Amino acid sequence: MPPPRLTLTDLVDLELQLQADLDADPRALSERDRRIGLDAAPLPDARAALVQRWLQGLRAARGRDGASVGRSLERGYRAAAWVLGAVMLAAGASAVAGVLQYSGEHPINVVTVIGVLVLPQIVIVSVTLLSLLLLSRARSSVAGHRGDAPAPGLLRGLVQRLGQRLARLQLPLDDARAADLQRLRGWMRGRRTLYGAVEQQLAVLVLQIGAIAFNVGALGCLLLLVTFSDLAFGWNTTLRLDAHQVHALTDVLCAPFRWVTPGACPTEHLVQATRYSRLEGAYIGATAGGRVTDAAAVGGWWPFVAMSLFVYGLLPRVLVLALSAVGLRRALARVPLDTPDLDAVERRMRAPALRRAHGPDPGNVAPLGHGAGAVPPPRPVQGGAGALCVAWRDARFDAGALDTLLASRFDATRRGPVGAAGGADYADDEALYDRVAALSDPKAPVFVIVEPWTPPDRAFRRLLDAIRARGGAARTINVLLTAGAGPAEVDIWAGYLAELGDIYLALEREVSVPAAVSA
Repeated sequence: MPPPRLTLTDLVDLELQLQADLDADPRALSERDRRIGLDAAPLPDARAALVQRWLQGLRAARGRDGASVGRSLERGYRAAAWVLGAVMLAAGASAVAGVLQYSGEHPINVVTVIGVLVLPQIVIVSVTLLSLLLLSRARSSVAGHRGDAPAPGLLRGLVQRLGQRLARLQLPLDDARAADLQRLRGWMRGRRTLYGAVEQQLAVLVLQIGAIAFNVGALGCLLLLVTFSDLAFGWNTTLRLDAHQVHALTDVLCAPFRWVTPGACPTEHLVQATRYSRLEGAYIGATAGGRVTDAAAVGGWWPFVAMSLFVYGLLPRVLVLALSAVGLRRALARVPLDTPDLDAVERRMRAPALRRAHGPDPGNVAPLGHGAGAVPPPRPVQGGAGALCVAWRDARFDAGALDTLLASRFDATRRGPVGAAGGADYADDEALYDRVAALSDPKAPVFVIVEPWTPPDRAFRRLLDAIRARGGAARTINVLLTAGAGPAEVDIWAGYLAELGDIYLALEREVSVPAAVSA
């Protein structure tokens, strides 16, 4: 039996609920989720199945009046695929009708047909596959990579906006639902490190449906024109190519389908007989009056054109569609469900009837801008794993007080000496990265101690990326501030870390590390 996985509807509804829970009363959340856990007992061990039970309980509590934004967004993407398919079907038919327009004055130039309808598709498919490969490798090599190739990123944005607009048409037109979609867009943008693969595969799938429709329209229009009109083909080019060279080029294009339909491959006789001169207004080597001796030859190019469209246009898109569908299923199955917010959900669902997990939540929900969720506080270290500590840019603090803070607030002990990073000697940074790479316990966190009046910059981002690259995608990184921070300085650090969209990144805002004791 395959392991359970979230659907796109589940994923969207999950993110909206997690965002809404940020502002909710912790006691109300505990009561709600405990009630859902009791109703769904026995609870499954698999996190994906547990999350689905939780979402089902929330939907049941809302009743019929609680329209699912996730279901509407999924339908919106399907509608976007239909709209894009209809537009591209008409575009493909129009393109072929324009390229194969034949008035009887001059024959249709096969070179133009291949150059307009076939070669660009070969280039586009190659660029698409290369972009997906490069982005996949970049995402797997450095956790938190959120870059996009310019063209695929632009197309993905267009698909997202079209899907969301169509989703709004299916929701009740009230301010609350519109706000849900707006918040969802900003919230999931900040969590792209978790859902970037799902977002990418979904956009690729929709775009391939449009590309398939384009080629179906092109092939359908070609067959209609061949059946109901008398098309005459020829070839001419300003380049100094003879019939033998053109035949060699067509042989290269015919290589993938020669063994299936050898009759679709132009013969050297056909190439020689259909060479056309626009200056003379006649086929080269034709009889007086400009007509070829073999009248059937002028229409003999259409099987080659049709097979080229099928092999280089339609077939690759079908294959990419199948791959993207499989990739979407795998991306949904691989969505990380070990995040701190879902850990809290599971604890609440499995909690006994009377239980207080921790003290009051500070409830600091200062606005961060751009729709990003607030960076969470650090969690207690599980299993007594040792914590690797590093001082950023020669931060000054009392190491003994740091050990006391780690033990009392985070149930952690310091692992080895405090490392250094961001200073004048880059060897300190390399030594730190080697220590991070040597951490065998995946639950061992990294604590970065910074002076709050030192603003975060690109160098600090490079530090986080390096720790991610050496320590793993799910390594917890906790940022601690030294004593003396003002509210404005804390907000700067909180806003910067929130914009990174790293779910395994935390900031301690309530307690600071005491300063070093002067000798």
